Amino acid sequence: MGSARMGDKSLDKALDIKVKGNEFFKQNDFEKAIELYTEAINNCPGHRQVELAVIYQNRAAANERLEKYEAGLKDCDQSIKLNNRYGKSLDRRSKIHKKIAVALSGEENIKKKIEHLKQSMEDVSMVAQLEGYKHEQLLFVDEVLKHLGSALAVVASKNRDPTLPSSHTIIQYFTSFMDDPLFDCIEGEGPYAKAKQSYEANEFEKL
Repeated sequence: MGSARMGDKSLDKALDIKVKGNEFFKQNDFEKAIELYTEAINNCPGHRQVELAVIYQNRAAANERLEKYEAGLKDCDQSIKLNNRYGKSLDRRSKIHKKIAVALSGEENIKKKIEHLKQSMEDVSMVAQLEGYKHEQLLFVDEVLKHLGSALAVVASKNRDPTLPSSHTIIQYFTSFMDDPLFDCIEGEGPYAKAKQSYEANEFEKL
């Protein structure tokens, strides 16, 4: 009995601290909110997984507002580990993944960008299975798919072998520049002369 009461008291204390954290969150004091959510987590009995999942999600929200996205992801991961049907954490993790992806720039980060966008889609799809699609989620999915499509197009273009246009297309292109020095009477070994020789021999890859 005594240990049960101690557990309940710890839970009560944890929930009281969480409520205080919520108040600071509403006041946009996210650092203080994180401090209190952390204290609440430390005071919450480990077997109270549903309550712990909520507190971790709250701390993830505060981390997200401070743009501490990696910390927010870790909190979401822990929340979902405790309650894998907690739609609020899945939804938040989906949004954080998208924010990280959008912030990534440069071809060297394209694979990471795609990974975050795919995980974002996976999470929002799970939320839809649990709760059904809402209008704002449909808009969110549309944005994620646009970013994902653009990123995949970059990868596809990098992996595609370069190909020359047809000879007909190249000839049509050059004949539209009849006043270009390439079509003048050029002699010698200069670059224009060599380019003209390649053009007349249809050796366009040498141009």
